[in-house]
Amino acid sequence: MKTVCNITRKKSSKLKKEIVYNFNGGNITSDGGVKLIESVDAKLELCKSIVAVLDDKRKQSKITHTLYNLIQQRLYQITMGYEDCNDANELRNDPAFKIALGKLPESDAALASQPTLTRFENSITKKEIYNLATTLVRQYATDKLKSGVPKRIILDIDATDDPTHGAQQYTLFHGYFHQYMYFPLLVFDGETGDIISSLLRPGTAHSSHSAKALLKRIIKILREYFPDTEFVIRGDAGFGVPEMYDFCEKNRYKYILGLSGNEVLKKKTTVYRNRAEKMFEKTQNKQKLYASFKYQAGSWQRERQVIVKAEYNRHGPNTRYIVTNINFSAPKMAYEYYCQRGKMENYIKDLKNDLFMDRLSCHRYLANCFRMSMSCYAYTLMQELRRWLKGSVFEGKQTNTIRLKLLKIGARVKESVRRVWINFSSSFVYKELFSSLLNDFY
Repeated sequence: MKTVCNITRKKSSKLKKEIVYNFNGGNITSDGGVKLIESVDAKLELCKSIVAVLDDKRKQSKITHTLYNLIQQRLYQITMGYEDCNDANELRNDPAFKIALGKLPESDAALASQPTLTRFENSITKKEIYNLATTLVRQYATDKLKSGVPKRIILDIDATDDPTHGAQQYTLFHGYFHQYMYFPLLVFDGETGDIISSLLRPGTAHSSHSAKALLKRIIKILREYFPDTEFVIRGDAGFGVPEMYDFCEKNRYKYILGLSGNEVLKKKTTVYRNRAEKMFEKTQNKQKLYASFKYQAGSWQRERQVIVKAEYNRHGPNTRYIVTNINFSAPKMAYEYYCQRGKMENYIKDLKNDLFMDRLSCHRYLANCFRMSMSCYAYTLMQELRRWLKGSVFEGKQTNTIRLKLLKIGARVKESVRRVWINFSSSFVYKELFSSLLNDFY
């Protein structure tokens, strides 16, 4: 039944014509760019890699939606800005999503519903979570090899708080953050920003909890691809613990880690703080002094090199310490190298805010592990797309910017006997770039 709403402007209107609103425009989508995401996936064979390590426990005679299509649907939805399985109920008949999953937009049946995807999420086992994590590391290594064998790989490691608002398994109250939460552990490539691995931990875990085990597992896999590459482990003071130093030194890994201050360190660096303070009082400009010295804490087995940044500003002293086994030509250079890990905050922001890594609202812990894993894989898709956008106006842009301007495209979809027509707007600003990307991927 056609619905028509007629509104006639007053005579004073500049239009001087009747405006007619109706819902007879045909099969229209607002996610026309999802085909580009499917093309990136096909290039990386990401969904194929995921499916290869999962076990389809359903009765095959009663299956409507393949495991491959379920992974595609969940991953593409996250990448396009739909964080929940509930969104599938509105999107299962969307023509662009159906085409991306290899379905005809009008004559083929609808995609999977929310209950189907939810059952799938909650069927994931511990072994499959482990396999998904391993596959993500191998995907990173494969992509890294495309640029050649690197002399060095920087493993930036960090933890991030993930507030919870229900009765999720292992959600616990963290005293420092003053909230019930999970405490995920993340590892990125410090130079490219690629995600390497993730681990979902209970809310009360220490920052360094399981860091050694995770790094050991990652590097063991990476050694298969890069046997002669040097590994540098970089992290904040939460990872500056004796266990981490001993692990790196035993395996001949380089490290540069934050170090929590104490009274002994404060005493050893008093002269630098006093000097910075005097310089500030004289100039009223923020002052920074750097120094290097040997130090051995009571819990350490030997002396290590410590770098201090003695800063004084209008708020008072701001002294920071790092510990490293890398030989830098100057203490300032060491500290600036350490500070480059700050870029990881942007990677985590992208992963949490735009790809919904913190949307872990399932009750089962393993289901939430799977959700976080899907967000990491969605991040991998976006990283590959960013590489293809290098040199364009979208170079270095965040996921949400790329999604809103390049992927969220309105299109009319029509299926004929021989063809499927996807008609984008003639005035689409980035149509030349979009066409070029599709041609490159094909």
